[in-house]
Amino acid sequence: MECGAVTDEETLAFDSFVNDVVRTCSFVFDKLLLPGSVMEWVRPLASDEAGRALLMHEEPLYIAADFLGIDRFAPSFDHFEAKYREFRARVLYPSRAAGLGPAR
Repeated sequence: MECGAVTDEETLAFDSFVNDVVRTCSFVFDKLLLPGSVMEWVRPLASDEAGRALLMHEEPLYIAADFLGIDRFAPSFDHFEAKYREFRARVLYPSRAAGLGPAR
């Protein structure tokens, strides 16, 4: 395999991450999106190995908020974080129900 080439496993993980972002948009922000629109938006962020690694270590909540133009530093964002914690524990990653960490 050539240096920097993306494996099938990495492609599957990236596609799965994008689907997690789409599902987060739907559940947390009540916005229905097609995965292709999110995929095109994140593709430049994930154009190299380092970018993909950074992107995939971010919570889907924050990628979804950025995609939708929602200020994740606004005090009202706490409501979305609480909703996401529930969604994350019950639906998105039930085996990792440890949560997001301490509230701001």
